[in-house]
Amino acid sequence: MNKKSIAFAFLTAGLLASGATSAGADDLHLAQGWYGPPRDARGGDRDRYRGNWAVGTFHGQNGANGNEETITIKPDGTAEVRTRGEAPKYGTFAGETLTLGSRISKVEPARGGIVIDGAYYRR
Repeated sequence: MNKKSIAFAFLTAGLLASGATSAGADDLHLAQGWYGPPRDARGGDRDRYRGNWAVGTFHGQNGANGNEETITIKPDGTAEVRTRGEAPKYGTFAGETLTLGSRISKVEPARGGIVIDGAYYRR
């Protein structure tokens, strides 16, 4: 027997000894390899990486132009920025990236709020 066959035999014997009669969800991760589970067709993995820290309404001062802004990030990843005297701008948030038209910003959690391109926004 080669090493793979021996390893498979031990794995199978271990599962049977533990009372497992079929591979369940907990056993599935053993067969997924280094790259984790496959992505589903709906992009479900994307939602795992959008933390609750980023969902909500935040108030702060734009670091580039000094304007006061209100930024809302919804659970579905849509985002809205409101600046006094201007029309609202709409975009998306995914991972750590906020995209509003041509404006692409890095977002990080900080002290109960968020930091966008180095500028703090409070809840």
